[in-house]
Amino acid sequence: MNAQGGTVARLLGDGVLAYFGWPQAREDDAERALRSGLAAVAAVSQLRVPDAGALSARIGIATGPVVMDGATRELSGALFESADLGGADLKEFLEAVRAWPPYGEVK
Repeated sequence: MNAQGGTVARLLGDGVLAYFGWPQAREDDAERALRSGLAAVAAVSQLRVPDAGALSARIGIATGPVVMDGATRELSGALFESADLGGADLKEFLEAVRAWPPYGEVK
């Protein structure tokens, strides 16, 4: 996380909660969070476990109270390729949340 300026807030079993924009906010924090998440997924996919093969990981990005929501997508501009998954039911949210998974940077 540190290469993109994130702060690890908490380790959650097999997960990590990291903040971007705290303690200091930057205009490109959404972009930094996406880059960090994509780098983490790529790094985990390179790991091998004996007799199990490659590992995989998933990320969720929240801007305000929503995961890779319209605000995050809007703040990151056209820098990342993504697809609209429509509404998704997520823990801790009363209503479905629109989600866009980032697939990589636009070349």
